[in-house]
Amino acid sequence: MNSHFTYLLVDLSVIFFPLLLSFTKRFYFIHLTKKFFISNVLVTLFFIIWDVYFTYQNVWSFNNKYVFGLYFFNLPIEEVIFFIAIPYACTFSYFVISKFYDFSKVYKLTKYFYYSILIICFIVSLFYWRHKYTYTSFILNNFFILFLILRKEWILLQKFLFAYMFVLIFFILSNGVLTGSFFIAEPVVIYNPNEIIGVRIFNIPVEDFFYGMLLQYANYWTFEKLNINTKPKYQSFFTS
Repeated sequence: MNSHFTYLLVDLSVIFFPLLLSFTKRFYFIHLTKKFFISNVLVTLFFIIWDVYFTYQNVWSFNNKYVFGLYFFNLPIEEVIFFIAIPYACTFSYFVISKFYDFSKVYKLTKYFYYSILIICFIVSLFYWRHKYTYTSFILNNFFILFLILRKEWILLQKFLFAYMFVLIFFILSNGVLTGSFFIAEPVVIYNPNEIIGVRIFNIPVEDFFYGMLLQYANYWTFEKLNINTKPKYQSFFTS
């Protein structure tokens, strides 16, 4: 694949089936789309500012071979669409999982997982504080999870974890294309080796998994808070 539409095709392929299924009775999500976009704007604003700053700082850059050529500040328009397409697909998955699984009980394994994440993120951010992407993705992820733990939102954290694990394979596929792991000869997103640890899964920097977790969790949480009093046409997924 060698096209200026590559990044755009990744965005569209991520959102296509979740958007299509949103109109079906079994996975009816379209009635919450307005609330999703309100919550998404709040989160996306932060991530775009972060993204613009890091692009100016040469933490990452974008391969002109695979983008259309229309820019928002210094970001390809596909990168802006990314912050809508990915959260929509993930929030739809979160909706489906929350609707069909019982989350009335919090498992000890969930707490152990998050306590481990807190420790790992703290240690990594401590040792790699000079690496901008490593430090910010780990420390911000840590702060947000700690914030939810202090609020004792364990039911939500368990839902978030299930959703994160569910979409992980799709994350690897889509991010794999963007980082040059699959289908294309060069990465769409190019990372400055001085700003990351250098540990990769396929060709995906390990930081992306924590950045992705923060992006998903922030969207899930704001979406939950905006929709807490919503009474959808079909069965509500707010079981907590």
